[in-house]
Parts: sequence; structure tokens; C-alpha cells
Amino acid sequence: MNTGLVSTRYAHALLLFAIEEGSEDSVYKDMMNVRKNFSNLPELLPTLDNPIGNKTDKRKLMEASAGDNASETYKKFVKLLLDNNRENILNNVALQYIDEYKEYKHIYAVDLTTAEEIGPGIENRLKNVVRKLDSKAEIELRHLVDKDIIGGFVLSMNGNRLDASIKTQLADISKNFHKLNGRDS
Repeated sequence: MNTGLVSTRYAHALLLFAIEEGSEDSVYKDMMNVRKNFSNLPELLPTLDNPIGNKTDKRKLMEASAGDNASETYKKFVKLLLDNNRENILNNVALQYIDEYKEYKHIYAVDLTTAEEIGPGIENRLKNVVRKLDSKAEIELRHLVDKDIIGGFVLSMNGNRLDASIKTQLADISKNFHKLNGRDS
């Protein structure tokens, strides 16, 4: 069975169990730490994937990857993974859990790129626009400054991208101008 499908099933079951236990927020924090630690420590996966590794050491490592105050639900989940020899899917489960949690909680990751800093007024207007699409929406806004776009903005949300930058508009005008003059750019 492919590990993506297995990870998805484990993550979904974990979310349902965490909701039942009332610990979905704590497990989310645990999984955010796991994701961060797998990114920062590339040797973590080969260590967990080692078939001759000691289960007790793996358990300690998996619990430590969630941070100092790992939830009891997370610890039970680690035991389940170890009992089923699935410790090597922890990072994939963490990534999938984060996605499912955000969907469950209506959390939207929004990337906004502008040519200069923006104020809280613009942030609030953007959040209100998203809330018109989903009244329960929570927005995780990441603002990036890129002077190369000249002006306007680039907005990315849920795999969709709206490029209203001056740079792109100028490129489109140039491309259309070249087409009108019989030249391809």
C-alpha cells in the first residue's frame, strides 16, 4: 500500500480521535512542531526508518519531535504507529493532519506579495474579503515584499493565484504589442 494513502488514513483517524478527545488544537501544535523538526533535522527520517532501531529510542525521539509538552493524544498516536511499524510515516501524517485540521477549522493560508509594506487596514480588508467566501474563515496571512513587482499585488490562496502586479501587466502589454506588430516575444 502506498505511504501517501496510509498517511492520509492515519492523519484522518487521528483528527477524528483528537476531536473526540477535545485535543485537536494541541495535536495541531504537536504536528506543527513535528513538521518543523523534520525540516530542520533531515537525519530524523532515516533514524525512524531504520528497521533495527530500538522502539523505545524511536518513541522518545518521536515524542521529542512534537516539543516539550506533547499532548497525551499525540503520545497515544506515537504508540499506535510504533505498534504497527509505521514510524517512518510520521512526517507525512503530520503534513496531512495539518491540512485536514486547517480544512476542519476553516483556516486559509494566504500569501500576499506587494512592492512595499502594507498596513493593518489592508490586512483587515483582505481578511474580510475571504470571510465573505467563508463566514467561519480564519486567515493565516503571510506578507512578502518584492520590489520587482513594481506595484499592485500577487495573492495566493488554496492553490489559486491572482497576479495583479504592475510587472505582469506591463509584460502582458508588451506581449500583445509584439503580437500586433507580427513578432512573437
